[in-house]
Amino acid sequence: FRLAALIKAERNTYRKPAPQNEPRQQETVFTEYEPTDEIQRMTNEINRLINSEDTDKEKVEAGYLESFYNDDYSFGLTVANESDTDAAPKDCLISGIDVSEGSPVSVTIDGFAVGGNVADLANKYGVKLQDANNGYFTIYDISSEWNEMVVYYYDGKIYEINIEFMEF
Repeated sequence: FRLAALIKAERNTYRKPAPQNEPRQQETVFTEYEPTDEIQRMTNEINRLINSEDTDKEKVEAGYLESFYNDDYSFGLTVANESDTDAAPKDCLISGIDVSEGSPVSVTIDGFAVGGNVADLANKYGVKLQDANNGYFTIYDISSEWNEMVVYYYDGKIYEINIEFMEF
């Protein structure tokens, strides 16, 4: 799937440039989000997780990933240190989010969230469930804002969603 997605992305992104007398500069598009209560809750939880570590003791090694979870492991963040030196978690890039049942924040991907019907999500992405009640599956989608999503389900309902934003 990953190779097929890469090939599809290459086919969709390559276009033969049209001859131009005056080359145009690429436009930068900015998206502004209204500060909804849910965005504020997620921002607060992310800040709490990243800033709760003792930055003198807790460093993410250069070139590595590190994950941080809340007390009941219902919400977690993975950060990537792409620098040449060890860095505090707050100075790293957020590369993944884990949300499960009971999380203090909710994450919705294409309208699907924890507690939703797994069959509907599987249908949307063309996944054939081996067991309609319990299990997990992985979806790769390099054309979206996330690269990989792992969905865990129990009794036909989404129990946990793990989203990876970048490959490291």
